[in-house]
Amino acid sequence: MRYLRHRCNTPTRAQEDVLRTVRGPTRRKLPKGFRDAHWGKRDRWGWAFGMFFVLSLIGGVSAVIAGSAFIAIPALVAAVVYAQFWAGVKSARVLLVVVWIVGVILNLARGEAPGLVGLILVVSAIGSPRNKLFFEIELTEDELMAGWKAAHSNHAALLGQGLAIVALLSCVAWLASTTSAFVTLGFGLLGILFGGIGLKRVGPVASPAVDRRGASLFGLTGGVVSAVGAVAFLLISRLRQ
Repeated sequence: MRYLRHRCNTPTRAQEDVLRTVRGPTRRKLPKGFRDAHWGKRDRWGWAFGMFFVLSLIGGVSAVIAGSAFIAIPALVAAVVYAQFWAGVKSARVLLVVVWIVGVILNLARGEAPGLVGLILVVSAIGSPRNKLFFEIELTEDELMAGWKAAHSNHAALLGQGLAIVALLSCVAWLASTTSAFVTLGFGLLGILFGGIGLKRVGPVASPAVDRRGASLFGLTGGVVSAVGAVAFLLISRLRQ
């Protein structure tokens, strides 16, 4: 009887995982464990701006070949900042805001939209607890707990879905400017990236559960469609010239 009582009161492994998130002493250990696991390790924003570096470098070199210094210089400067952000240089977090401000000024000078999507990306990146850990910036316990909770959700799937939607909607801008297809290509590739990350994170039976499979698939498919369409549009435009 004592053995049966012990067996009935003994939690399963899944129950222990859940209890581990709510018990006081263990709960206090979670932030430090999250910090140590991700300290100095590149996060998804680091990889995203690494991709931005490649796109900006391609755009800057293309502008140099075309003889457009007004576009080439800001694009190449932005590429340098994006590369520093990917490498984990702390000053790049401030320079990222400067690049966005300069981009807004140049867009307004050309009579284009100020680029609010870029602001959302920059604020989301530098405000992410996980990204701060990548840059080895100390966080409060509340920030670490928020980062730990975010790590167990599937924001990547939602981000991939959002980027794919933006990529598909930006196809309308091709009618006004051929170069806008590069924007679509960038958002499409990011949609594929984050959609894939989100799909990899899906685990309905995990503790805590991670879902958003549909959002992940939309990010993947929408990103592929928009990216392939942008590449095809750019090739056709080039052949017509």
